[in-house]
Amino acid sequence: MANWAKKYVSEEIGRMRQFDRAVHELSKYGRNLNLAVLEQKISPVYNREGVIADVKRVLCRRNKANILLTGPAGCGKTAIAEGLAREIVLAKVQWNSDRAKAERAAGKEIDASTGEVLDYNAPPKPMFADCVIYDLSLNSLVAGTKYRGEFEEKLQEILKICASHPEIILFIDEIHQIVHAGCSEGSSGAGQILKPAMARGDIRVIGA
Repeated sequence: MANWAKKYVSEEIGRMRQFDRAVHELSKYGRNLNLAVLEQKISPVYNREGVIADVKRVLCRRNKANILLTGPAGCGKTAIAEGLAREIVLAKVQWNSDRAKAERAAGKEIDASTGEVLDYNAPPKPMFADCVIYDLSLNSLVAGTKYRGEFEEKLQEILKICASHPEIILFIDEIHQIVHAGCSEGSSGAGQILKPAMARGDIRVIGA
């Protein structure tokens, strides 16, 4: 990240922190991978470009844009989600930099009220530029749910947030645990709650 323009990195960090506050219920139980990349808490991923491209193609579907990554422990499933977050952040920062260059070349300045500039050739916005990946922890969701219905309430709140913010992509590690997560007598497990939302296309999920 040493060669990135510090101004645009700082702007994106501020935007991600503001987004975290807007989706507070989700950020309590998940980690913003985009922000982790910007703060250099995630190392670069190598030799996974083909798999990341396949993940992108699945996430572009109109319905059922969900993908499952399988493989033995330590093969790099989590690294693929982190690599995707890194590509998203790199593309967004580069796009902001290119847009500013185009504006300066056209002798224009950003309108303070709308943030838009007219009459110049703006670079095309990259795909997934506005997407934010959250690493959702099922253990954090289950923790502290002593009474029936508390777990379902937490998960339903997260689903509402994801439905109202289609740019959010959930990454769930150890997704096989979802079948029994939160199960108790007379209550539904996480799998039963998530399945309808995934089938309808309300949320996008990367499972590992």
